[in-house]
Amino acid sequence: MFRKNGINPQSAGIIKTLMANVIAKIGIAIVVMLGVIYLVVHVLETSSKALKEIADGFNSGKVVSEFHDYITKMEGVNRLQVALIKSVDTFSKKDSKNILWDLISLPDVEVEIQAPVEYSYYLELNDKWEFRWNDSSRTIVAIAPKIKCGTPAVDVSNMKIIEISGSILRSTDEVKEKLKSELSQKLSEIAESKISLIRDTARNYAKQFIKNWFINFYFKDAALKPEYLIVYFADENPPAGNNQIIKLENKE
Repeated sequence: MFRKNGINPQSAGIIKTLMANVIAKIGIAIVVMLGVIYLVVHVLETSSKALKEIADGFNSGKVVSEFHDYITKMEGVNRLQVALIKSVDTFSKKDSKNILWDLISLPDVEVEIQAPVEYSYYLELNDKWEFRWNDSSRTIVAIAPKIKCGTPAVDVSNMKIIEISGSILRSTDEVKEKLKSELSQKLSEIAESKISLIRDTARNYAKQFIKNWFINFYFKDAALKPEYLIVYFADENPPAGNNQIIKLENKE
């Protein structure tokens, strides 16, 4: 019943089948392993190429910074700027707070903003201008429009926000944001309050403008030329007098 080597044909067949299965599984494992190795190498090569391209970009100037300028509105303005004020203004805000039905008062928080501000003032050329002529004194009385304020320009790059007083029980961030939100209104109020400071400067500039662009043209060929020029603004009261209103006609 048994061969000389002690293994019968049935057992030999089983052994061959097992060995074939093992070899097949080893082959699959090798193929999978080779695939993983290839994938890793490919990823590394791709990453290396990407890093090299980035490095090459910095070295060769391929990295480009772009600025997109979108014009939303364009229009002309008919304004005569008559004065400019540059100053460093300080704005402060103190905030108090109570808790537990106002039974306990928390420490006050106070913050301060220091900012360079540019205030501009102008006359609207499209508004009403009136010119009166006094024959006896050879004087022109000009009534210019009311002085208006331009939008105050804040130098944000040099703006400082200072914490004057604070507490570990309260955050100053909320107070800072409130102060910044109120800044535009405060600047407009300050601009209005400074009109009195620039009124004479604006008057002199308006006088020079009227002389150069009106008198020198309108009275260029006139036999009787004005000797005096007085400028008032629309919110001022010019003195009453025997003045004749000059009608501006096209002189060709």
